[in-house]
Amino acid sequence: MAPAPSRLGAGGVSGLGVYSLLVQRARLARLAMFDALTGLPNRTLIEDRLERAIAAQRRNPAMVSGLLFTDLDDSSASTTSTDTASATRCWQGVAARAMHAVRDIDSVGRWGGDEMIVLLENAGRDKIPELVERVRRAVETPIEYSGLKLQVGVSIGVAIVPDDGDGSRT
Repeated sequence: MAPAPSRLGAGGVSGLGVYSLLVQRARLARLAMFDALTGLPNRTLIEDRLERAIAAQRRNPAMVSGLLFTDLDDSSASTTSTDTASATRCWQGVAARAMHAVRDIDSVGRWGGDEMIVLLENAGRDKIPELVERVRRAVETPIEYSGLKLQVGVSIGVAIVPDDGDGSRT
């Protein structure tokens, strides 16, 4: 009499291996596109989204988008602090507040160092100044951590697509 097949059997083990591989690949894909500290899209993903926004603007010349280049001014709270937990919490707070300050269709990404990029897709010229101020207020609002108020300033440069260029490398 032949033994009863196990539930896992050869196909089950193979299935578990495939599942593990897929989970690992998904994690690696996430790490390749998102900043590990903040969870924001990284430079690679933001550049891709910018190229897509520029392509959409070329198809619809009436569309106007904004690109905000942000630089945290008081980086001592965010990157040079001897308290790594405070620096981490500061960056996470800044990222979350910047995300909440923009519309669902917009993208906030970590460019590198103390810099973030905010892509305001199809924003319209009249809405961009308001969105810039919303981002500024959100980033400059103090973050409470362990009884401290962590605060950074922000400098924001603005480029309008298509007025200031129509490519990410222009």
